Amino acid sequence: MHVLNSSLTRVLSGKPCNKDGVLETDGADSNTATTPQRSSTDWHPFKDRVSFETADLLYRKEQMSAGNIDALLELWGASMVPHRDVAPFRNSTDLYQTIDSARVGSVRWQSFEVSFPRAAQPTGNREVPSWMNASYDVWYRDVREIAKTILANPAFTKTIDYGPVKVINKDGKREFCNFMSADWAWGQADVISHYADSNGAAFVPIILGSDKTTVSIATGQNEYYPLYASIGNIHNTTRRAHGSGVVLAGFLAIPKGKQHCYPPGKVDL
Repeated sequence: MHVLNSSLTRVLSGKPCNKDGVLETDGADSNTATTPQRSSTDWHPFKDRVSFETADLLYRKEQMSAGNIDALLELWGASMVPHRDVAPFRNSTDLYQTIDSARVGSVRWQSFEVSFPRAAQPTGNREVPSWMNASYDVWYRDVREIAKTILANPAFTKTIDYGPVKVINKDGKREFCNFMSADWAWGQADVISHYADSNGAAFVPIILGSDKTTVSIATGQNEYYPLYASIGNIHNTTRRAHGSGVVLAGFLAIPKGKQHCYPPGKVDL
């Protein structure tokens, strides 16, 4: 099995460029920011490996409530007094702030509040559902920054396509396997190639998805649908096997109410 290139893939080749988007030539000095190599003993912003693994256990694996984290850290701290030492974190707030300050390999979380517009609520004698009067927090991460993080991951160097490809098997027949081998990718690339400044660019399709698994948040007893993000450039096998190929991008709030809030035939999204 081999891959066929065309004039389109030469245009959309993902050539290296500097921070201003100017293509680099062989031997030219690069202005592109590079990620410094970190020491294997550098756990910043965590104090040490124990602090990091404690945060990973309590926050990610166990998803422990803030109250239980506070109780655990208080007991931990008390046990360290005879040794003139302290627990890895003062309390749950200290743990959360430390996690939020971590920037390497992650995109920061943001949030906004949404509510149902009053002008669209039921009128007359019809009851207004409670969820229409409530406000909901939506937590998200910048999908564009997530895409940049995936593109910059050296683990994907050999399993990534910057433009459309055609995969031909040993029998000379075309195979559709990875995202960029589909006809849709070729159609989009054909449109992009007509732009004067597209030479050397990369076509990066954003893939978003969610599932029916609800995530319960201890604070406020809210439930959310997780939203995931990836890019179409990395190969399917890599996306399934590598945790950094699909990234958690947001939590979508789930308003709760009766199923029938409108007359038959009328549904508002």
